[in-house]
Amino acid sequence: MRMRLTRDFYHRDCLEVAPDLVGKVLVRTLEDGSQLRLRISETEAYRGVEDTACHAHKGRTKRTEILYREPGRIYVYLCYGVHWLLNIVTGEKDAPQAVLIRACVDAEGPGKLTKRLQVDKTFNDTSILTQKRLWIEDDGKRYVIEPDTRVGIGYASEEDQARLWRYKLRAERIGGVCVGDHQGQPWQAGSTVPASQNDQESVLFQMGTPKEAAGRKSVRRIGVTGGVGAGKSRVLEWLEKERGATVIRTDDVARTLMEPGEAGYCRVVETLGDPFIKEDGTIDRPALAKIIFQDEKARELVDQITHPLVWERLERMLEAVEDRYTAEDRQVAGDGWIEEAGWIAGSRQAVDRKGPHVQAALVVVESALFDKTALRFLDEMWYVYAPEEVRIQRLMASRGYSLERCQAMLECQPEDEVFCGMASYIIDNGGAWEDAVRQLEWVSRPCCEYLRRHCGRP
Repeated sequence: MRMRLTRDFYHRDCLEVAPDLVGKVLVRTLEDGSQLRLRISETEAYRGVEDTACHAHKGRTKRTEILYREPGRIYVYLCYGVHWLLNIVTGEKDAPQAVLIRACVDAEGPGKLTKRLQVDKTFNDTSILTQKRLWIEDDGKRYVIEPDTRVGIGYASEEDQARLWRYKLRAERIGGVCVGDHQGQPWQAGSTVPASQNDQESVLFQMGTPKEAAGRKSVRRIGVTGGVGAGKSRVLEWLEKERGATVIRTDDVARTLMEPGEAGYCRVVETLGDPFIKEDGTIDRPALAKIIFQDEKARELVDQITHPLVWERLERMLEAVEDRYTAEDRQVAGDGWIEEAGWIAGSRQAVDRKGPHVQAALVVVESALFDKTALRFLDEMWYVYAPEEVRIQRLMASRGYSLERCQAMLECQPEDEVFCGMASYIIDNGGAWEDAVRQLEWVSRPCCEYLRRHCGRP
């Protein structure tokens, strides 16, 4: 039996409503009369003026007025100027609280969710109790819920960033396929997800296939992308210095593939001839660049040759790095380390129970844009974000570019929505560097802190 949630359901503290919403069904009636029914898989609680991550933290404003209204009110706002985010007001009137509907099964991420449901600002300040276009139902199914820390709140205090106020469906899912108790069967919307036999060692990966992910023991593979002027280079430098990350830049990989004898070199020369080959046999890069930028067909041919080779070489490089770290880990912790380590959802970070912690190595791949091939062997994607006006100011100051040149460069870049759609984390680097550092410290946090917060381990 399906039943629409009533006012009493929302007339509770957000810390009660948020976990209870996980597993419920979001129903959207579209303009043509058809309905979308999506099971809620992730929520976050935002708890009043005392919560520095909550919009109401700075007091009552025109924007936050909705949070002070009766429970069940819908609060929709624009995030990063790209995505609409859907929230439901909870608790007592005049005591601002809300629950963010962060994801549904088959709609991972709050921006993708509202895009799929066609939810925008027209829903703002309406009631989930009486809306004819959008409501939430209870169909009687119950699920195992897993708490976690909220994401994308690097501006909040460290204490509030550490609160376990995000709630998720428990599932051992890798690339859309369940493992462990699920016997490798696909996780269908509406199916009850059983608890793992060992809850503290369950694994939830957002990217990669089961075969690939199962082979990764010691390395956390991170893709970093972002528009020109957003500050990717500074983020990479911080990860190298503060986290000891191994950084691989796809431009360097592509450059290597164009050396004499390499596959890219041979295929490009075979396709375009040798008018850009110097006397020593190396490629005259400016001459090749002139050819491909004047001839769109030539550019497409070079891209078709080099892009697959870059991802193929990159995957082999990642495997080599991983083999090295896996061998080092076994020397440090012994053969029993893999079985006894505390693996945590989405992190690859572990602690040796017999000695000092062994943090998963960070291997960071930087690229202006990733395709589906690359996402297949990466664990997570970080998008370094900054508003256009900030990026233009940085380019003019650091590179001496004119305003017109900066604007032309940005017009050629993909929209923020393209990046945000694939991002596991968004690093907001539009303000003070210290704010970005706080976010980086959190998303790359050491495993001991992660284990303590997520599993209650010492």
